[in-house]
Amino acid sequence: MSFFIGAAENIPDGLDFIFCMDVLEHVENPWELLRSLSSKSKYLILHLPIEQSIGHMLMQSPSHSYKTFRHIHFYSWETAKILFQESPFKLLNYQFTAGSNVSLKIAGSPMIRLLRLIRYLAYKFNPYLATMLGGGTVLLLLENK
Repeated sequence: MSFFIGAAENIPDGLDFIFCMDVLEHVENPWELLRSLSSKSKYLILHLPIEQSIGHMLMQSPSHSYKTFRHIHFYSWETAKILFQESPFKLLNYQFTAGSNVSLKIAGSPMIRLLRLIRYLAYKFNPYLATMLGGGTVLLLLENK
């Protein structure tokens, strides 16, 4: 078993799968990146932040995400699905992943900590609804079409 870390253009062909964690929101052209990765592997696993939620819009979080993390794309679950429909990949499976209690331990203002707690509890009840209301992340398994 071996693995490779590096820029997309340097990834060798014939890999079992490629894992990209929090990448698409940073690249200028996510479609171009997906096209280039499709020739490298049959499967692609992506971890993608969902930042187009009601909570993010109310808190003006896209501005914060740009300034803090340099995100240049902000996805909702719907826009993420459109991206994959237009890519060389098809969506095989997904799981919303914002339900970790680790986020409850991260410092922040009392309001932010309260919002994280509400999102965490809502996620335990309904991960999709919690992500649409308060944002989060999604782990996706894609396969070449």
